Amino acid sequence: MSGIQNLGQSGTQVLHRQDLEAGPLGHIGNLRFKAGPGTTPRASAPSLLHRFGQFLSKLSFYVGASPEQRAQRFVLDQARDNSRRVGNLLGNLTGSPRDSKVQSRIAQGLARLGDLSGGDLSKLPGGKESLKTYLSELGLMDLSALRSGVLGDPKAREAVISRVEPPRLRTQASALLDQISAQLNEEIAGQAAREPLAQIRTLLDARPVDGAALQAQLLRLSEGLAMLGEGNLATCLGTLSDAEVEALQRHLHHRHETPMS
Repeated sequence: MSGIQNLGQSGTQVLHRQDLEAGPLGHIGNLRFKAGPGTTPRASAPSLLHRFGQFLSKLSFYVGASPEQRAQRFVLDQARDNSRRVGNLLGNLTGSPRDSKVQSRIAQGLARLGDLSGGDLSKLPGGKESLKTYLSELGLMDLSALRSGVLGDPKAREAVISRVEPPRLRTQASALLDQISAQLNEEIAGQAAREPLAQIRTLLDARPVDGAALQAQLLRLSEGLAMLGEGNLATCLGTLSDAEVEALQRHLHHRHETPMS
């Protein structure tokens, strides 16, 4: 297994988006806002005919491929399977945190990924890449659903971990939730604050200041932070650089001193 993992770590450095499953929230979608506008729907499951076609394609490849090509293809197949597992786990994590069925599904997903990765997605072909890619493809509504689910509910998280079987995988499951939370907070900070603040800093450096564009970025920043809620504001701002905080201060001072047209 270690040889395959080493190959996987080398192979994941050149993974492309098409090497991962299509749906950032897997075949489950956003369980909290499934029918709402602006949310990510579930990925469509492949048909029986499509799966049969994939089987024939793999079979023909392995017949004529060299041992090195087979090993690389095996790693890519692992990456796609693991990305599907990560996407489905993210979809389940948008569910109601106190729902026992949701908790059981999350626990099952964590157990499988924990067993494969040892609690670290970077050691799993396609694991870390799919987590980062999928979160980057979600809007703030989906990210908020993730943040307000089990990841943001300590009691629900404890209940999920207690459902992980066998018990020896509970430490790995907890480590995976920590890893997902850290990446989620980074993505939320980027979308809700870092990106609009970068635009604000650019606009403030220009002369004259484009008041309309500045107002638009302020609105984007305000909407993002409002969606996060007061409880997550400190966490979000804590991820900003000194330059980004300075840009925000300059902008607020500019808005107070100079009415925008």
